[in-house]
Amino acid sequence: MIDEYTNTKSSIVIDSVNQMSLHMGWSEFLNCIKKLQVNSNVNRLILILHKDCVLHGSKLQTHLNHLVNVILSFSNTNGSNIFVTIKKGNKVIRSEEIIYYDSKLSILRLTPVIAEEKKEEVEDKPLPANLSTFKIEVDQTDKIQKYNLKLPYMSKIHDGQSKVYYEPDAVDDWDEEDPDEDLDI
Repeated sequence: MIDEYTNTKSSIVIDSVNQMSLHMGWSEFLNCIKKLQVNSNVNRLILILHKDCVLHGSKLQTHLNHLVNVILSFSNTNGSNIFVTIKKGNKVIRSEEIIYYDSKLSILRLTPVIAEEKKEEVEDKPLPANLSTFKIEVDQTDKIQKYNLKLPYMSKIHDGQSKVYYEPDAVDDWDEEDPDEDLDI
């Protein structure tokens, strides 16, 4: 059936894919979309899903999102804003754009929405010295005193050789066998 309509290079627009899926049945509809995607005579396949006509709990939009390369969704709050999702390879590019009609050229145009940067009011940060009852800052003389202070655990280690003397106890076990011999390693 598809081949008789796609004998020349063309773009195909399917308005209301939800109605088409209800009419054809779910599996036949998905097979039809797949055949159109791989057909060499189909330059572009445009599927229009009317969200207001989709049955509650239907997974139609989820399945279509896996099949397509570009998703255009209109904003619920501002009808001229659209959300664009483009899938290229392993990358997903998302943007928000404003769609408008250029009457001079008789075409629809998209311009990216420039996100307004929210300027955070810079609060006067209190000085650390004013926050506590003791002195937080360390001046140069305090730093010198800190580095010159000798603490008991910092005793000088002698550069030389060390020897360990071990005197065996009477209960020491001098087994010549390997204690890990029974392990499978």
